[in-house]
This record gives sequence, C-alpha cells and structure tokens, in this order.
Amino acid sequence: AFLYLDPPYFLGDAAYNENGRWTEKEEEDLFDFLEKCHLAGARFALSNVIEHKGQVHEKLIKWCLGNGFNIHFLSRSYNNANYHLKDKETISKEVLITNYL
Repeated sequence: AFLYLDPPYFLGDAAYNENGRWTEKEEEDLFDFLEKCHLAGARFALSNVIEHKGQVHEKLIKWCLGNGFNIHFLSRSYNNANYHLKDKETISKEVLITNYL
C-alpha cells in the first residue's frame, strides 16, 4: 500500500485552524496513524510545513527524527498564490516526509 496525505497544516492560518478544527490533538492522531501504517509495512508521503511565518514545527521535526523518517525540502515558491499574504517575503518551508527513500 502507498498513502499520500496532505492534511491541514498545523502552522497554517486557514479557516480550519482559526476555528479550532485542526488542533494539536488531530496532529498527534495523524502521527500515531502514520506510525501504525509504517509498522504495518505501508509506504507513505506526507505534505507539510516545517516553518511558517517565523514558527517552527518542532513536534513534526522530533517525530520525523524519532522514527527515522525522511524530510525532503521542496524548493518551490507559492508566494504569488495567496492573495491574503501581505508579507510576500515571509519564510515558509514546505516539505514532503516519507518513510522510504
């Protein structure tokens, strides 16, 4: 099996975060689910952000390192895609996390 997940980003500032729909609990549940998938032999790829607007997603980094997952930094810029973003120079580091090389 292969799973590709593109969940709401915990560090994001979309409506689902503002209204408390994607919280730290959902993020931890996602991590637990992916650990179970990994132990069952399924490969996965997870889209996420490691850094956004000066915040670093420390739990995501620790989870990846603790499980030996690979963090692939994506060198794409989507600055022009979000018309709500006032500071176009704000750092956002999007990543793809995999449990395979």
